[in-house]
Amino acid sequence: MRDDPSFAHEMAEVARELEEKLEHYRRQSDAIASIEATAQSHDGSVHVRANAVGALLEVKLGPATTTLDRAWVGRAIVELTQQATREAAAKAAARLQGVRDTQDRLIAGIGRHSPADASMLRKVTEVFDRSL
Repeated sequence: MRDDPSFAHEMAEVARELEEKLEHYRRQSDAIASIEATAQSHDGSVHVRANAVGALLEVKLGPATTTLDRAWVGRAIVELTQQATREAAAKAAARLQGVRDTQDRLIAGIGRHSPADASMLRKVTEVFDRSL
């Protein structure tokens, strides 16, 4: 089955498409890191801005925070930063969906001919995905 020329051609096309999308991703990495989101406390006294990689970019504390418990303000900053980061990361993940879809097609095609190779490739891509 691995000697099937149509399979080899199909997988070469999908691999080429994946390489193009990965190159596009590399070019977009700065853009992805620049994806930001904001979050604010329910009372509006704490406002944060964070990016998709978890960097806290801005904190705004309203006048009401001078009378609030410092521990509460600190926890609010941490929780809001996590919330903003999750939102920004979701936006970044949406940009990467085309790469993931192509990876899935490549793995599925390989799996039709060699489940063991597809399993190994799936594990490698999971490691790659966790590193993003």
